Amino acid sequence: TKTDDKKNRLTKSIELQKGENIDTETPKSPASNVELKNDLEDRIAALKEDVVNGVKTKKEVNPALRKLRKRLGYLRQNK
Repeated sequence: TKTDDKKNRLTKSIELQKGENIDTETPKSPASNVELKNDLEDRIAALKEDVVNGVKTKKEVNPALRKLRKRLGYLRQNK
């Protein structure tokens, strides 16, 4: 049902994106909204750090950053 789908979106972690470190851990489902937001913020920071340190280019991480930020915005809107 529609409510179950929304509940899943609010408690399920987004999978690792291309460009993220494969050792990155994600919260196990179901996870709290706060836990998911913290995870996404950490993952975004890690990607930015990779660019600053010259490990990856902006072009490589931009698609992943876009998806992670979009998901973070969704979680912030739907508490």
